[in-house]
Amino acid sequence: MLKFKKGICTILALVFMLVFVAGAAHAEEFEHKIEYIKKGERDVTDYAQFGPEIKSMLPDLYVQMGSHMSFFLGEMEIVSINGVPWQLTEYAEKMREGFKNEPESILKQRPELENLIFDVRTNGKYGTIYKLAKQGKSEEYIRSVVLGESANAQPKKPTTPEPQEPAEPTEPTQTDNNKDALEPDAILTLYVNSNQYSVRKGDFYKGGTLDATPFIHNQTTMVPLRGVIDKFGADLAWDASNRTVTITKGEDTIVLLIGVNKAQVNGKAQSLNTPPIINRDRTFIPLRFVSEGLGFDVTWNASEKSVTIKQ
Repeated sequence: MLKFKKGICTILALVFMLVFVAGAAHAEEFEHKIEYIKKGERDVTDYAQFGPEIKSMLPDLYVQMGSHMSFFLGEMEIVSINGVPWQLTEYAEKMREGFKNEPESILKQRPELENLIFDVRTNGKYGTIYKLAKQGKSEEYIRSVVLGESANAQPKKPTTPEPQEPAEPTEPTQTDNNKDALEPDAILTLYVNSNQYSVRKGDFYKGGTLDATPFIHNQTTMVPLRGVIDKFGADLAWDASNRTVTITKGEDTIVLLIGVNKAQVNGKAQSLNTPPIINRDRTFIPLRFVSEGLGFDVTWNASEKSVTIKQ
């Protein structure tokens, strides 16, 4: 086993050496940056330029990195690649492949932890997952420790208020039990640059007012985190430390990161045209991406500058 571990460490060293050595000769090509945690210490590789022949090798190298990380889950982990959580990068599937192929992987011993390990919200927490798994703790217990929720429960309401600095939104971590949730056949219409909305159910109409105004950003309709999606029964959670939004409805879960144009939908990475942003102390999310990710129908009316949403 010791010999095997030394072999793994040697490969890791060669991988990082390849990254740096290759850069010297191809400064004009592209850059690559890896943030990682090793034995509890967080570090970032310096930017390095690669030639095209190195770029073509990266997918296979990340298969190896996934395998190594799964073996040393309690000691070494990659957090992000080029500033994006690895689960949301183009190398995510290669990393997952390496995780699953490693004979000594924790997934071979505890396959029920797969979704938790590949959840973007567990970045930086693999050491805790590994330790608790080795102690024989249940998936639900491990989930409650690293995500603050049980395996079968929705995100919990916070006991303390959100910070009020401009860098963070002021909405609570979860809506108030969806007290304003619409009936299943109701249709919600929002108006860009107006905080007014209307609800239609058959021949019945009702109006209302949002706490924040929807707007167009990069040709994408952005709506406040609270007051729109939750009207359709979705649960919302905000993680201030990781600047992460989690939206859950039934079996569907969408994880968004502020300013990152990648999202995780039911554990799979997807690209965003426009990432969620914070504007005037409020979090705004891309309406169409989130709505369609939860299975809603979204219709844009250009003449009225309105958006209609229905389940």
